[in-house]
Amino acid sequence: MELFLDDNSNRCIPSHTVQELILNTMPVPSYEGFTIRSIDPLIFSIMEKQSRSTNTQLDKAFVSIQTKLIDTMGPLGNLWMLFEDIRSKIDKGCDDPSAQAHVDNVDFRHILDLLEKTICLVGQSNVAINYQRRLSILHKINNQDSKKARSLLRDKQECLAKNDKHLFGSEFKEELKEWSKTKKEAS
Repeated sequence: MELFLDDNSNRCIPSHTVQELILNTMPVPSYEGFTIRSIDPLIFSIMEKQSRSTNTQLDKAFVSIQTKLIDTMGPLGNLWMLFEDIRSKIDKGCDDPSAQAHVDNVDFRHILDLLEKTICLVGQSNVAINYQRRLSILHKINNQDSKKARSLLRDKQECLAKNDKHLFGSEFKEELKEWSKTKKEAS
């Protein structure tokens, strides 16, 4: 296992190689939650009005990492579908000898539970990256108050969880406007 981990965890594999060897045959499932969200246009407008840098290098780094995490959902999703199919056959009492042979040798329920937990952890990594991206941007807009930014994100997490293709989303637009005013009024 150590050799496998050394080959796959300690060095960068070019994205075109990953695409060719893995993602072409096991694409990421088409699901809105696996879409990299762009920064809301309002953020750039607020930053320009405040004469703040709109340099998004840190955000681009987060997006790169986020893309790699989401890419894992291709193989994991395929594996989950395979095991889910076997689980449904077991639950229906399928008499297929090949399915039964697999069941006799392996605890598929345990494997599927582990797989689901793995998918959950990858998903949580994605959530954490979105949080850090949002926090970084809020700090740029109002760099005096990171505690307030954390509190705002915590209080509005339900709103942010159901946003659209943008990082903050349309339901958060009023909060962004208020957040940018707070800095101006304090000056």
